[in-house]
Amino acid sequence: MKAPAPLDLQTVVRTFQAIPELVRAGALAGANALYLEHIENTHGRFSLDIDLQNQNEEIETIHRRFSLVTQRRLKLISRLSAEIYEYQTRVGRRVIRIEIARPYLRHRKKYQASKHVSGLAVVSLADLMFAKISAFSTRGFGRDLIDLWAVDQQRNIDWQELFARAARAADNDYNPLEFLRKLQAHSRECAKPTYLRELPVLDPPASTALRGFIDRLVAANRAIARATLDRESDQR
Repeated sequence: MKAPAPLDLQTVVRTFQAIPELVRAGALAGANALYLEHIENTHGRFSLDIDLQNQNEEIETIHRRFSLVTQRRLKLISRLSAEIYEYQTRVGRRVIRIEIARPYLRHRKKYQASKHVSGLAVVSLADLMFAKISAFSTRGFGRDLIDLWAVDQQRNIDWQELFARAARAADNDYNPLEFLRKLQAHSRECAKPTYLRELPVLDPPASTALRGFIDRLVAANRAIARATLDRESDQR
């Protein structure tokens, strides 16, 4: 089956141009924030929607603030909860999905200004990474692993320090044991052609490269697991 076309930079920019009020609805997050604002998208990681996160306002408040013009362009298609609203609009011949939500993890760093959309705030790389660690520990999706791998290719990341901070954060769902289980499962599966085909990238990495990255994460994760066990032992 042909992979979906990426939601490319031009389409993202045109969406905000078509609906200017979206700029004030939240900060750009998710894969588009990561690959359009922070790192190069060298492997064609694609996303099918635009994620906006707002931690200061209720989502219903944002929804009610939209003008009649915006409401005609931006169709509300789902309220997954009081904290996640999904919308749909059309840009040219494309149907674009937009999610406006409260972030699962609070944003700790200052937002940066978008490089491409005037007035749009973007979630920091540090906060995106922090959320990815939490997400992979709980759901273990291939797209979470590939995003961590992509950042590792372009940034000098101290994974042990990042895991240590996640372990200390009360709102981060990172668990060393669960994280290890997810890594081991991906290590077993990543050599299979079906695994690489199902990743949301147009040009997936070699399985050997991905497994090597997993091995590095396993080593860093085990160091945190040992420290956690030692700390719990001392407290007993």
